[in-house]
Amino acid sequence: MQERFETSLLNELGINKTDRIICAVSGGGDSMAMLHLFKSINMSIVVAHCNFKLRGKESEDDEKFVKNVCLINDVPFYSKSFNTESIAKKNGLSIQQTARDLRYEWFEELRLKLDYTFIATAHNLTDNLETVLINQIRGTDIYGYKGIPLIRGKIIRPMMIFKSSEIRAFNQTQRVKYRNDSSNSSDKYLRNNIRHNVFKDLIAIEPDIEQRFADNSTRVSETISLHNALINRKLEEIVVKKNGDYYLPISAISSFPHYHKILYCFVGNFGFTEAQIRDFSYSSTVGSFSKSETHHIIRDRHNFIVSKTKSTTQISISGPGVYQFNDFEIIVEHIEETPSSLILPKSACYVDSQSLKLVLRNWLEGDKISPIGMKGTKLLSDVFINRKTPRNIKHSLPILVNHDEVVWVPNHSFSKRYALREDTDFSKSLIWRITLLENVTSL
Repeated sequence: MQERFETSLLNELGINKTDRIICAVSGGGDSMAMLHLFKSINMSIVVAHCNFKLRGKESEDDEKFVKNVCLINDVPFYSKSFNTESIAKKNGLSIQQTARDLRYEWFEELRLKLDYTFIATAHNLTDNLETVLINQIRGTDIYGYKGIPLIRGKIIRPMMIFKSSEIRAFNQTQRVKYRNDSSNSSDKYLRNNIRHNVFKDLIAIEPDIEQRFADNSTRVSETISLHNALINRKLEEIVVKKNGDYYLPISAISSFPHYHKILYCFVGNFGFTEAQIRDFSYSSTVGSFSKSETHHIIRDRHNFIVSKTKSTTQISISGPGVYQFNDFEIIVEHIEETPSSLILPKSACYVDSQSLKLVLRNWLEGDKISPIGMKGTKLLSDVFINRKTPRNIKHSLPILVNHDEVVWVPNHSFSKRYALREDTDFSKSLIWRITLLENVTSL
């Protein structure tokens, strides 16, 4: 077993004998076997132990046991305790997820602090089988069939070449001491339920079931790697980035079967779920919209447009100067001489700022304006529809308001209530010329 361990470590995982390894050791049979194997090949190691304080005195005894083994074998020992239950409750997560997150976060902090190369965990072939089954029971996409990877970033899993039964036999013949976790006997956890009640039947059907699952996981991983490489190559050809937004041509994306998968490969990086993108991509309605915590995606006539969600922070216009709003720059100038004409391009306007409280903000549902040349008011949403304004533009465009009454929508409309008279004396008024600097070519 030692020879197989060293061969796999150096060849399959690509680890060098000079690498320094943090061994994650709980005190259980798998991690104690891993510690024994690392010691036997004389690599530079330290031990990291997490005390999650979930089993009272038993948790404390686990920590003392691992610390004592390290002391006897002259291995540096590090430990950290966590109030796992209170952290899980505070964050609304399960105990298992919380412990997993805390564990890996601390391991990485320790690795950086000690300047070590890798973190080794003791997951084995049987753990992999259980993980794949759990993923399928709970529902998963193709990634859930990959199982536990041999290496992920700085995490390595050198025990993944062994079955649980092999590790138990090794511990017995090598007289490796370890502690049993009493929570492993409870069937309230799905993993334990599978281990105690399902695994026996699978072994009876196929004695080499762990290796079969591991081989399948490898095939799935290889297929996913090829799948992603081909899709990313296609996306590099067709995606256009413009003013911070991503444009994905609908005609190119929809030429593929199940094309929501292609779209998801790109926008999944921005926090969208596959279910979201499936529903969104098959809607043919122009203006269809979906959002994640950080981005939104819009369908226009020719493209799927992915944009970062803009801030709704209001900016007060306190006087002349340059103001930054989302991706736009706005220049405010004090004009003292009456111009020969009050006509300006749509990207600029004149405002008599006396007695006004001017603010730049995002468009809000229900906003109305009294357009010059029209009776009454008009919803800005209708203005945007009439102008065929892309949704990503209307959500980021600065709207000039006075006490929440819309004064000006750059490149779109100006309120007649704030229009200057032809005989306005600029020298006796506080007239500002406000200009939208950015050239928004799609408006």
